[in-house]
Amino acid sequence: MATISTVTDTTIFQIKRWLGLHESPEGDTRLKLGEAAELRNWRITSEGSLQIRKGTEMVRKFGARSNGDWVGTPIMGMWHGFLYDQNHLLVATGGKVYDVNYNQTTSTTDYMNDHFDEWDVTELGDVQSGEHVEFMPYNGVIYVLDGNSLQKWDGHSASLDTVSGYVPIILVGCSCSTGAGSMLEETNLLNAKRIMWYTVSAEEAAQASLTFNFQEHPFATQDMKNAIVITNRATGVAYAHDTYVTFETELIDSTEYITGVTLGNGAVIPNGPNVIAIEYDMSGVDGYDFRSEIVSNRYWEFYNGENDNRVFLYGNGSNICYYSGLDGAGNPTAEYWPAMNQIAIGESNTPITGIIRHFTKLLCFKTTSTYSISFSNVVLDDQSVKAGFYYKPTNRELGNDALGQVRLVNNNAVTLCNGNILLWRSSSSDGSLTYDERQAKIMSDRVDNTVKTFDLKSAYCYDCNYDTEYYVCQGGNVLVYNYGLDVWYKYSNLHINAIVEIDHTIYMGMADGSIRRFTRNARGDYKQPRIAEVFDGTNPLTNLPYGGSGEEKWYTKYYYSSGHTMRRCYVQYGLPYADATGTLLSANTPVLIDDGIEEIDAFWRSGTLSFDRDWKRKISMVMWLNVLPESDGGFYVRHVSDRRASYPEKIISFPSFGFANINFNAFDFGALRWAKAIRVKMRVKKYVFYQLIMESKSKTATATILDADIQVRYWANVKAGR
Repeated sequence: MATISTVTDTTIFQIKRWLGLHESPEGDTRLKLGEAAELRNWRITSEGSLQIRKGTEMVRKFGARSNGDWVGTPIMGMWHGFLYDQNHLLVATGGKVYDVNYNQTTSTTDYMNDHFDEWDVTELGDVQSGEHVEFMPYNGVIYVLDGNSLQKWDGHSASLDTVSGYVPIILVGCSCSTGAGSMLEETNLLNAKRIMWYTVSAEEAAQASLTFNFQEHPFATQDMKNAIVITNRATGVAYAHDTYVTFETELIDSTEYITGVTLGNGAVIPNGPNVIAIEYDMSGVDGYDFRSEIVSNRYWEFYNGENDNRVFLYGNGSNICYYSGLDGAGNPTAEYWPAMNQIAIGESNTPITGIIRHFTKLLCFKTTSTYSISFSNVVLDDQSVKAGFYYKPTNRELGNDALGQVRLVNNNAVTLCNGNILLWRSSSSDGSLTYDERQAKIMSDRVDNTVKTFDLKSAYCYDCNYDTEYYVCQGGNVLVYNYGLDVWYKYSNLHINAIVEIDHTIYMGMADGSIRRFTRNARGDYKQPRIAEVFDGTNPLTNLPYGGSGEEKWYTKYYYSSGHTMRRCYVQYGLPYADATGTLLSANTPVLIDDGIEEIDAFWRSGTLSFDRDWKRKISMVMWLNVLPESDGGFYVRHVSDRRASYPEKIISFPSFGFANINFNAFDFGALRWAKAIRVKMRVKKYVFYQLIMESKSKTATATILDADIQVRYWANVKAGR
């Protein structure tokens, strides 16, 4: 907050906390000291200091070389978590899913590949190319949803497995002659397979052969015949087709169907209730294939009232969400989707765009409306108990535009809707949403100008609980809401498609096919090499260096520490050469193998400040900035007033010393991190309105500004016509 230290004509205005970005479409003359009318690539630390955002370090890139240039494949999905016996990082890109070993780099002997010193990966399988991919951890496996298929991985097998789905027991106590029986489980939308249990009388079991008729008729192809399994439930042994089984078929409209199976040739048939189980497949028969309804959904949420043992799927462009069932043993599974387990939310012409659990309710968002889903057991006429889910509207006008991007931020749902970012805050005592239009609050009013430029339908959102930061990423721009401090800031030139956290560090899947992490330890956006690039200065190779006759030149850059410059070199088998003639670089030269991205363009501009007296002209000759000494610390300060559009900029440089440069007898360790007060001469005269600007454009510069003190001397009243 801004405070005034004196009441004389010479006053010191102090910025003790930086308050983030506050865009004002009607002018920025009412902003508080510490608020920025314009801000990019600065952030607010947990202590309220102003800091240039962290640099990014590449740890892996995906793509291929084309005409000598690297062409990346965009990252379409990421997941990090514990699976089987260790943590995994899964990445979807280029129509593939990879298991990224972030504890191991590519082999140091494999010098000439395109991923030298990058994280090692293992290819697991194929997914739909160019589409967003979701990873869903459930029951000890990870499910992969790409909108076209449903696959799973157990954490240790060599590849993804297609999920065929649970096979339900649809009828029990079936009659051998008619196939009629009592319904037990619903059919599974994920497959067309089903099981029937037949009851056999003593007379039927004594016959030389016995036919079991079906109520449904699968195709009479050899594949469908092979798919039929007849099991003696008393022994658990299946009857061999080529020994005991024959198929009863019927030709209907030139198509042959199976009407039943016959057991004979000495087959031992038990008698009693539910002694024979027959599994068959209705794939291909009209009205029986519904798998696409399930696999076309790519977003999920867990919910079941008081617990989270059911999966809700949505995102296929319809107003229907599907919820999973329990298998025959009563266990929750993501591979059983009963035909009746679906909810059609509201009108059919607007799709579901987001579902998220909030307390004991499930919030369901469409583009122009919001609903609340609750759970209750239903007792049917036969006294059986079935899970029931009921929905009711909570808002008829507002919802969510960005598919699958609803997030819980500080325990409140946040959505993107109609050019705004909405915070859904309950007004009821139990925390759930009720029908109350006041529950949706616009939380993006301070960054309204930027949000209005976003295509919210294509935005990606992420909530970092550790840093209390909520990210909205779109088109290379990132809006960050620090809800721990209630401030906004903005990053540019970060084309983020996905985010995960590993050990409290943000890792970003980028549109250029790279995985990058935020770090303040790298040199800007460059990655320092590992030990494989450090050599003793001798050349063990007898052949020509890379760039010789008939070979394509491949070069990288290295950091020349003496001159603090970037230089180009050629690489052969991991050894850096100064040029194509074979001259090795000096021993232990650190070679930068990551070209990074563009320089960090950090810009901060205050509002148009009158320092509490719009009617007075003012003079400011000096200000003080308290900064934190850092390696490569520095930025520029300049001023703008209604008298002049520009004043000379000042370079603020405050590097700290490394241990190699320190005489330990001369310094106290505590002094190394003391804040440094820097006096800045200003000479801004006879102004009424004033703006402070701080900027940096560099790959290496860092800066943390703790606070600022601006000296203001009131001069004369503003004259008429001024």
